[in-house]
Amino acid sequence: DVDVVAAADGAAKALTLIAAGEYFATGLNSPDLIAETAVEIAAQILSGEKTADDFEFVTLTDPVAITKKNVDQYMDRGF
Repeated sequence: DVDVVAAADGAAKALTLIAAGEYFATGLNSPDLIAETAVEIAAQILSGEKTADDFEFVTLTDPVAITKKNVDQYMDRGF
């Protein structure tokens, strides 16, 4: 038998369950990481360091599969 439970929400509850070995994986979906990225881009544009044209129309955060092997790195990113 194989039981696999996974999702793509990055919720704090999922991270806690992964750390406890009760849930297999989730994808990183962190509102604060998205906000940090937006603020960094805005700061670069407002400071004159870059222009809006220097950025892609859509900026993505890096995809991450969070499992028991790396969950400790992302515990503060759950929402």
